Amino acid sequence: MNTLQNQIDTQRREIVELDRQIEKQRLEINKVQGEANTLNNTISVIEGTRKKILTEINRTESEMKRASLTIDQLALQIDDSQDKINLQREALAQSLRTRYQRENQSLLTQLLESKNISDFWRSVDTLSVFTRTISGEVQEVREFKKELARRQDTKQAERNTLASLTEDLSGQRQAVETTKQEQQTLLTKTKNKEAEFQKLLQDKVQQKKAFESELFNYQAQLKQALNKDEIPQESALLSWPLSNVILTQRFGKTVDSGRLYASGTHNGIDMGTPVGTKIMSAAGGTVIGIGNTDAFPGCYSYGKWVLVEHPSGLSTLYAHMSSISVSSGQAVTRGQTLGLSGNTGYSTGPHLHMTLFASRGVQVSQYSQSNGCKQATIPLPTKTNAYLDPMAYLPAL
Repeated sequence: MNTLQNQIDTQRREIVELDRQIEKQRLEINKVQGEANTLNNTISVIEGTRKKILTEINRTESEMKRASLTIDQLALQIDDSQDKINLQREALAQSLRTRYQRENQSLLTQLLESKNISDFWRSVDTLSVFTRTISGEVQEVREFKKELARRQDTKQAERNTLASLTEDLSGQRQAVETTKQEQQTLLTKTKNKEAEFQKLLQDKVQQKKAFESELFNYQAQLKQALNKDEIPQESALLSWPLSNVILTQRFGKTVDSGRLYASGTHNGIDMGTPVGTKIMSAAGGTVIGIGNTDAFPGCYSYGKWVLVEHPSGLSTLYAHMSSISVSSGQAVTRGQTLGLSGNTGYSTGPHLHMTLFASRGVQVSQYSQSNGCKQATIPLPTKTNAYLDPMAYLPAL
């Protein structure tokens, strides 16, 4: 038991040290991202991100070891608790048998069998002691059972943690591969030349505008609007999908929306975050669809995305992810990890894009009216006022 505890403590110390390394790497990435958008800086960010994710993989593996060791420790403790219960039950059974034998003798019989009055009263006192002993033994069995139940619940919680960590590990490994591919693609396209990199950036901006223009034209052709009762009342129904929120673009008409989007408005909010950051479901619900528009050459859209429908009548879209850890049709809880953030799709820098729909006004379908995304399946509005401002349903920052 002590050996297991020592191993668990070692893993906890290792996790603390890895957390320190991850925070240091995060700050280094943020520093480079704040500098000029050059090829060298972009490569540095990608390499720094890959190193950070690899450190996070080490942390996840260490956390998995800790959870596994804790499960083994709890299994031993559960066996110990069960042994104590069995021993206490045997002691209780013996006490009950003794008391039964004593109680079957009448006080008169006990008095007649006693040598004197003192022996008789000692016999009566012994019966009283047996009664108190039985009461104490019953209470001990109850306490042992409570402890057993607590340890069994803790063991199940650790098993759930282990399962979640296994999913995290899979997503992190995908994110590492994504950063490798991103770096290779960038170097291939730019031929390691700054001028080619700047041209590539401008091309991405134009591709992004083209997609936004298509989406705007598509929405303009919609004829029907949602009724007021189909739009949930504004309140803090949702939670932030990131643990550390850095808002870089708001919903609707903003300072930059006229410059960045053909419609002049932004259909969601953007949050700056390094590749590999956990994206959490803003509320409980069901995954309505997942996809990857990068699988279709020429489709400069959401990249890897997840759409979750919530019982409140809202649906949340998460885009530009590096990995997805849920499947279509899966039930999710508030705060559950959906995947990791990335830089996929028409993103010009690592961030999370979140769009909020009224559920009655969105469907996942093939975007056949698009020029570049004809084969891609994405969430599309079905009513003119389907887009909602996420800030109206999220807690104040």
